Amino acid sequence: MDDTFDSDKRKLLSIVSHGSIFLSQLVLSAGIPFALLFLSEDPVVKD
Repeated sequence: MDDTFDSDKRKLLSIVSHGSIFLSQLVLSAGIPFALLFLSEDPVVKD
């Protein structure tokens, strides 16, 4: 059964699944300042 599966596709899926933790960390770390920008009424934050 493994002989019929595309090995390049398997490698790509492995890279994506292992790299997703870094993507989620990036989104979280970049999302917090943007959330503060939109949710805060402080003029210092708005500037």
